[in-house]
Amino acid sequence: MEAEVSQQQLAERKQYLWSVTQISLASYIAGPVGGCYFLGRNYQALGQLEYSKKCYVAGISGVILLLSIIFLIPEDLMASIPPIVFPLAYTSLISSFAHTYQKGVIEAKLAEGSRQFSYWWLFIVTISLLVIQVPLFFFFSSLFDIIIG
Repeated sequence: MEAEVSQQQLAERKQYLWSVTQISLASYIAGPVGGCYFLGRNYQALGQLEYSKKCYVAGISGVILLLSIIFLIPEDLMASIPPIVFPLAYTSLISSFAHTYQKGVIEAKLAEGSRQFSYWWLFIVTISLLVIQVPLFFFFSSLFDIIIG
């Protein structure tokens, strides 16, 4: 009897998903960690935990790769690159992934009665991810400083 009640409660519970636009905004503002976090949360809500974990690892790996590229580019060359290039690159990569692999599923789930998270939640979670990334940035920048110089 108790198992039936919990299954019924699960069926009545509404799923909340992040839209492709929200994933794109999060990746632009909070970097690869932000975009991959929201992708992973969608996969987690859809019950695909292995893809969720892969998204989280990709987000952390993306930050490490991005910082490696930025710190390894010579300063004179870095001065000639517009600052918008890197955010546009990883945002377009994450957005195209979300559009290709999650857009259809998100739209189908929303048509079935699932809900989309509000943009207030997007703002709160994105700011939280930025606060978490600051120590990571300082750690890796000091690590690269020790290795390179």
